[in-house]
Amino acid sequence: MSISVPVRMVGTIDQGTSSTRFILFDRDTLQVVHRQRSSVSLKSRAPQQGWAEFCPRQIISSVMDAMETACAHLAPENTLAFALAIGIVNQRESVLAWDRGSGEPLTPAILWYDNRTADLVSKFREKELGATTTVQSLTGLPVSTYFSAVKIKWLLENEPYASKIRQALETSNLRIGTIDTWILDRITGGKSYFTDITNAARTSLMNIHTGMWDAALFEFFELGPSLLSAMPEIRSNCDPLFGNTAIFKKGSLLDGVPITAMLGDQHASLLGHHCLRPGEAKATFGTGCFLMMNTGAELVFSPGLVTTIAFQLGKNAPVVHAVEGSIAMASRLMSWLQETLHIPPSSDGSMEIDSFLCQVADAGGVSFLSSLTGIYSPVWRSDLKGSIHGLTLETKPEHICRAAVESIAFQTKMIIDEMTHCSVSGATSAGLSVDGGLSLSNVLCQIEADVLSRPIFRPAEQELSALGGAVAALIGANSDTMDHMLNKLHGCDAMKNADSFSPNTAQRNLDAFERWKTLLERELFQHH
Repeated sequence: MSISVPVRMVGTIDQGTSSTRFILFDRDTLQVVHRQRSSVSLKSRAPQQGWAEFCPRQIISSVMDAMETACAHLAPENTLAFALAIGIVNQRESVLAWDRGSGEPLTPAILWYDNRTADLVSKFREKELGATTTVQSLTGLPVSTYFSAVKIKWLLENEPYASKIRQALETSNLRIGTIDTWILDRITGGKSYFTDITNAARTSLMNIHTGMWDAALFEFFELGPSLLSAMPEIRSNCDPLFGNTAIFKKGSLLDGVPITAMLGDQHASLLGHHCLRPGEAKATFGTGCFLMMNTGAELVFSPGLVTTIAFQLGKNAPVVHAVEGSIAMASRLMSWLQETLHIPPSSDGSMEIDSFLCQVADAGGVSFLSSLTGIYSPVWRSDLKGSIHGLTLETKPEHICRAAVESIAFQTKMIIDEMTHCSVSGATSAGLSVDGGLSLSNVLCQIEADVLSRPIFRPAEQELSALGGAVAALIGANSDTMDHMLNKLHGCDAMKNADSFSPNTAQRNLDAFERWKTLLERELFQHH
């Protein structure tokens, strides 16, 4: 169906772990005009246990498909009103290398949850012992398989990638970066080679105090000064000079459109949730779960959390900081259970979680440690395995799935508890705003409200990462002042009509949390 009413639009490329979408917003009302999911399926590869990678070409094909299909839905009267600007929002930490001249990938894109670098992480953690300056004090990040630096180190040590990278480096043809840089490079026809401050902050190679690549970090991770010189320039999230699209048909709607914003997906979501004041937090329940809390101008460090950049909405705008906690498996855990327990999908192929979960009142005494690829915040143990406890002859698949949902809610509580210890005004009493596919589960939201003893708010509009990208793109295009744009965001329909879940006195959820926490502590002790 064509969009027949002329509107002035802004677009967001939303490239995630499970899908790529292109969302068009009315730049005046910030309402969604059209959302297009790419028909190009993103399938991660696992050459070995614990590995996860994408074909980089598949990512670009999915981006182009989503954008071109979206434009096919536009009626002729919209051609002059097409996108003023485009923002790029992307999965973070995933990294790859490619050739500057040909644009051909030299490596796969190693994904954020890939665990192949566990031995390297152990090595660098030992190296860090006794050091006066730690990686976390410089970057806000612990040494972990999660972040990009150890993935790059692995590529430099393993063939056939090491020799390809070395050759490209020797001929000044190496380009290396996270997914934002890869998309920008390709859709500008290789003319733009930049990253943004939020994506750079997730590599373990950017100094969070200066916002620049740090030679000491390259030395620590044994990456060498020549690689430092090959890294993309770091820019703020909003910039009119990121580049223009250059790979689409000349004269088409998509040709020559300026790209004026880039943000990591969780940072864009924080902006989309209008978490603009210190203490305001959001949780995105997607492939994994990502909780982020705005800490304002203050850099707050906590051993169980990541200290990161929230956003910088312009070259001369202040840098806003955040603390974050991550859970490796959320909807990915439910997909795994659906396949493992042979749960029939609904008509659209998805799992109707709540209708399945509501067949039982609780988890029947079952506890689920969902650390199938290790556990991130707040304990950072990549070696921990998943396990299910409390099984009896009466246990049903519904009990196991409910225990899995509980495990996501319980780990979220551990992260929120860690955040409440941070010295940020409002952090201990505010409600939690949620988005992401799994947040559509009323069961999950109610369990979360009960164990957190605070309300959960679920906006009616779920495209909040894309919305944050659109707002940043409009700021980057200088179409409006930043203050006016943020006020417009606060008043838009996406911020209204939220579903609310108030905590109740369901003691069984609190009891289940205590059992789960005791189990986790026992497992951590046994595998210490």
